[in-house]
Amino acid sequence: MAFTRDEMEAAFRRHIGIDPARLGPRAGFAAMADWYRAERPLDAEPMEADGDMLLFQWSSRPDGIEVDMTRQVIWVDLDDPSDEDGELVFLQLSLAFRFPPDAGVGLERTGNRWCHSLAQLDEFLAWMADTPVYRHAASHDAANVALTLTEV
Repeated sequence: MAFTRDEMEAAFRRHIGIDPARLGPRAGFAAMADWYRAERPLDAEPMEADGDMLLFQWSSRPDGIEVDMTRQVIWVDLDDPSDEDGELVFLQLSLAFRFPPDAGVGLERTGNRWCHSLAQLDEFLAWMADTPVYRHAASHDAANVALTLTEV
């Protein structure tokens, strides 16, 4: 299957078939990775040019620790007739899990890693599963789950 720029969030929701707020971190990140493996964005920059990537990231803040997986897709915006070359539009769909402040005790405060292609996906997922922050998130209930689509 494939999705357009306007369908990005709906495509993920369709792929998982349930409300993302009902997913735990293990199931949520597996669903995001499976969607990345299964569905391509239409008319996006090529994957070889980093036009479709995954990001695993986390950060610790006074109000808690957030762990998320983000799919970033780059499209050329040809909607503006005055822009002959087309401006690049970066869209990020993030599935974030927030935990209480005490949940992050002893964990690295911040970190991230990109997956640049399908060829890297299995190694990326193995690395992610081996991080202390993933293991912690996968074994605890999140206080908050958010799916957000952002243009960056």
